[in-house]
Amino acid sequence: MTRTAALAAALAMTLAPALAAAQQQGMLPIKITGDSPAIRYEVTRDHGTESYTCQAPCTLWVPAGRYRVSASGEGIPSKRQRLDVYGPAAVDVQAGSSSGRTGGLVLGIAGSGAVLIGLGGLFAQCAGECRMENVNRTPWLVLGGVGVVGALIGWPLFVANGTSMTVQESRPVSKVESLRVAVLPTPGGGLSFAATGTF
Repeated sequence: MTRTAALAAALAMTLAPALAAAQQQGMLPIKITGDSPAIRYEVTRDHGTESYTCQAPCTLWVPAGRYRVSASGEGIPSKRQRLDVYGPAAVDVQAGSSSGRTGGLVLGIAGSGAVLIGLGGLFAQCAGECRMENVNRTPWLVLGGVGVVGALIGWPLFVANGTSMTVQESRPVSKVESLRVAVLPTPGGGLSFAATGTF
């Protein structure tokens, strides 16, 4: 038996029982990927006490149902999303930056406040009868202009530094009564895979 054939046989013997057993027990995979090894993932079943944790990349096997997926880590804004698992599912997380998000929030609030103060000061100075040539508008206009710039930079910075989570769900998987997997070597040195099942 060649080395490739031995590897194929070992692979088939290892994978087929685990996959069949997981499917017969009603377990479904959630494949979790992310762009940061610092993210900790927790999958918790709604209205239950079951909780599963891992660090990406990982695959969790869970019973069918509705779950909450949360991603968190040091220096990373946390993200939580609902996930219906009635077939194989996938979750991909792109980590944001807590410091960038906080900086954007502070700049956005300060900028928006400066705009309101600048406009308020300008209108207060012109209360009643206002002759524009007698009013020094420059400080209020400068404050409002700086506020507009701060708000235009801060709010997009706040949004851009959030953690994003993409969820892919699929239809329910029918119960497998029997599953057979075959891995055979091909004449060119490759492998050929075949699977049959009774549903």
